[in-house]
Amino acid sequence: MTPNMVTTPAMAPAMPIIELAGLTKVFGKGDALVRALRGVDLRIHRGEFVALMGPSGSGKSTFMNIVGCLDEPSSGTFRFEGIDIGKLNKDQLALLRRHYLGFVFQVASAFHRVRSGCKKEWRAYSTVTDFARLRGWSTSVPRSTATW
Repeated sequence: MTPNMVTTPAMAPAMPIIELAGLTKVFGKGDALVRALRGVDLRIHRGEFVALMGPSGSGKSTFMNIVGCLDEPSSGTFRFEGIDIGKLNKDQLALLRRHYLGFVFQVASAFHRVRSGCKKEWRAYSTVTDFARLRGWSTSVPRSTATW
């Protein structure tokens, strides 16, 4: 910044929605020790789209469980809109998940099976759409679904 430049709130860098610093996750002990995450640093700002990709066993699910507030890191910090997640209690985490976080699970044939009448998938679909209706979201099903 030059001395003549004035920074206004609109010009200030936006605070990231998600900020991870030095995040690690270790499972097991001794010879069975597994370092699932090793010092992850990441900033995600409002409006950004992020894809998490990697081979099986690379820590994707572990990472998502931590970012989804379903698990805790072994070390490092995780901030959501500036709030240190590690300092929240169980009830505060539940409220955070309820109001701000959501998952899209990787089930390639879920909608096809729902349309075919599979009861287990229909219950899951109904639960999701009931939640969406409570939040005031659209629950329409696309006319066609992607296939893999």
